[in-house]
Amino acid sequence: MIRQIPICVKFPKLPVGYWSVEAFSKVASAVGNRLHTDNFTANAEKISYDRILIEVDVSQPFPDCIAIETPSGPWTQPVEYEWRPKFCDECIRLGHTTGSAGINMKLIWRRKEHQ
Repeated sequence: MIRQIPICVKFPKLPVGYWSVEAFSKVASAVGNRLHTDNFTANAEKISYDRILIEVDVSQPFPDCIAIETPSGPWTQPVEYEWRPKFCDECIRLGHTTGSAGINMKLIWRRKEHQ
């Protein structure tokens, strides 16, 4: 039963003061465990673009924003996911959401053999 999977996450409009590997780790910890920061992000080569690989628990809701405490007050940071996997709480599996299990299954009726 897989619950932890890696997903690329972006934090658009992250304040420039938070562009360090240590700061990214702290911000990413609100979503999951940081696994890797891409080189452009880690080296602050493209400040308009950040991309972090984070291990997330797919059985938990994905936050669309997180609160960050800054010296000038709280900051609401949007979170973007490159992919949101479907997860079923009933059968604890990836690939479909709760209540949709079996919806796309095709039923095949076969005549019963008489003996």
